[in-house]
Amino acid sequence: MTLTALVMDYDHLTAEQTGFVFDQSAPWASVAYSSFSHDPSLPNGWSFRLMLFLDRPIAAAEHAGLWRVVNERLGGVADKQANDVGRVWFKPSCRYDTPDEARLFLVHQGEALNVNELLAEAGATSGARFAAVQAPVALCRVAALPKPIAEGGRNSTLTRLGGALRRQGLDEGALATALLDENARRCEPPLPDEEVVGIARSLARYEPEHPLLRINCTDWGNAERLVHTHGDNLRYLSPQGRWLRWEGGRWRTVDQSALLPMALRAIRDTHAAARDLPNPEHRDRLVRHALQSESAARLRAMTQLSASLLPIDADQLDRDPMRLTVENGTLDLRSGALNEHSRGDFITRKLGVVYDKAATCPRWEAFLGRAFGGDAALMQFVQRAVGYTLTGETTEQALLVLKGAGANGKSTFLSVLRSLLGEYALAADFASFLAGPTSIRNDLARLSGARLVSASEPERGRPLAESLVKQLTGEDPVTARFLFGEFFEFVPNFKLWLCVNRLPQITSDDAALWRRLRVVPFDHVVPEDERDPHLLAKLRDELPGILAWAVRGCLDWQRHGLGQPRAVAEATLAWREGADTVTAFVGEVCETRPDVRIDSGALYAAYLRWCEGCAETPLGASAFGMRLSGLGFQRVKGAQGRRRWSGVNLAERSEVAEDELVAKEEPVAEVAEVAEVAEVARGTSWGARALGIVPLTEPRSPDPEWGDEAEYETEARYDSDEHDDELSLDLSRPLERPGASL
Repeated sequence: MTLTALVMDYDHLTAEQTGFVFDQSAPWASVAYSSFSHDPSLPNGWSFRLMLFLDRPIAAAEHAGLWRVVNERLGGVADKQANDVGRVWFKPSCRYDTPDEARLFLVHQGEALNVNELLAEAGATSGARFAAVQAPVALCRVAALPKPIAEGGRNSTLTRLGGALRRQGLDEGALATALLDENARRCEPPLPDEEVVGIARSLARYEPEHPLLRINCTDWGNAERLVHTHGDNLRYLSPQGRWLRWEGGRWRTVDQSALLPMALRAIRDTHAAARDLPNPEHRDRLVRHALQSESAARLRAMTQLSASLLPIDADQLDRDPMRLTVENGTLDLRSGALNEHSRGDFITRKLGVVYDKAATCPRWEAFLGRAFGGDAALMQFVQRAVGYTLTGETTEQALLVLKGAGANGKSTFLSVLRSLLGEYALAADFASFLAGPTSIRNDLARLSGARLVSASEPERGRPLAESLVKQLTGEDPVTARFLFGEFFEFVPNFKLWLCVNRLPQITSDDAALWRRLRVVPFDHVVPEDERDPHLLAKLRDELPGILAWAVRGCLDWQRHGLGQPRAVAEATLAWREGADTVTAFVGEVCETRPDVRIDSGALYAAYLRWCEGCAETPLGASAFGMRLSGLGFQRVKGAQGRRRWSGVNLAERSEVAEDELVAKEEPVAEVAEVAEVAEVARGTSWGARALGIVPLTEPRSPDPEWGDEAEYETEARYDSDEHDDELSLDLSRPLERPGASL
């Protein structure tokens, strides 16, 4: 939902208050029209709506903050019960007996409201925000005075007005501004400016009324007290229902229960301030309200209502991908400069490391030198990759895979990297990136905002979820949601680092996928007698130096890009060649000529046997067929609709021999296919084991080119060019055990 206008509802204003609202809103494009209770003949009879047009659409979450700032600018007298998002349009109306000349309809040809400027004001500290508007707001609230101020009553009237303003907290400068304006507009004739400034100076000697005492004694008033006391340090992220609290140099997610002590403190501050009031009636009323507000229900209401007063949109968080919060400031990764922490950066994570540009890490550099066999180009690549990981940029679209046998340092490397990134790092289950059933991706939702996501040791035999990997290493939004939560979008700004002993399976030759993959080889195995069980702790002691090393790597990445040294290119190419089991099978077992053909079942059965002999995980039948098609082989139909592959055959077999294979061997292959279907249908594996075939780990997908799903669910049929006999298996009946005749 987006809004293009802001509606302010005003009821029972004086003519002076109405004039103030119109004066302040005059620069803005707006329409004002009377509401039903409008009757300007009454002292407080002005009731109208003011529709203000915006320079850009706003999200629902931005409405409350924008409404609050505009209301402050216009005197703070709009109806706070009518500030919900749904009130975006009201029909103009008046009582039937209201004279035509009393009906109100005004159009201001001004500029649209600058939404970003006003929201920035909403996000400013409370003191700065109220200082900018306190004089006109306070003046409007006490402006129900006779229009002219005649000679003889000018000083006393301005003193009375100034006293009311001082009680509301205006300082000397704001008092002088308000009284000089009032003097020029209403005093006849105006007093000398020096006299008016003297009134302001005299009034400023008095202590103002405590701000918590000027707020209504209601649940909404309590919410305003919480905002006044702690609003600089709280924001509410409405789409995800999360509270953020400024803590330790970043905006940290907290539960709503964490706000209860803050709410209680605001109430007790109100209680303490009320005890000093000279007016006993006023004092007793506020003390009674404060005591009642300490109940659990009132405190919960206080925190719940304050959410709408402190909104922030997800787009405002972590906006700068090149800024990084550390213990002693915020790093600008563009230059390596360290700045002070700032609430306005709206950064939500932090490294738990102090940044020292001059810090060193000799043990870390020695560790890398040994792990990579002194390969300087590979070490520089890793330094750039770690520096790139510090940022929220994903322009390289790279997935880094640390590969090697055990005891080679890759797990230690990744543990140090996670310690370095602190709150920016998340450890994920490797299964999140493997092919499998799709469901609510709670595991993906938690990755939003991270810059390092790491996972170790995939389950053997399961391929990578290739489309997901491409999505997570790209620059397009990802849709996810927390369990029982609303869907939301986020743009991944994390880098994926995977740690494996055995590279995961990839079933396609998609260039868009392979260009993302970078294999970092850890080939050096540390002898057992040279292993240091305390190495990880020693490396963590060098984290300040490792951070300085990583920042230098980030600057180098910005100059030269990530690149790809020879060791990484060769390791990645070897993975690509080894991952393509179908190409390897065709190269080792088959002959390829335009004039040869082979039955599809026979070829797939041979592939399964080959995978078993090579200890490779086979592709499913559908993926196998898709890969053969990708290699340029074509599916054809032989006699009686038999399915064949054209252009490929098992080696050293002529087409005549292939026909003999159909007669003698293909029934076995077809039975293997039938057993596979039966295994999927019944959860048994005896049929495939009896035939010496490795059972598939996924069900056969029906091939739309050869029939529909029902063909596979109910009947497997074998037809031969050489034989009229038909071998069929009806899966609606239980299969007989091994040894029984088919």
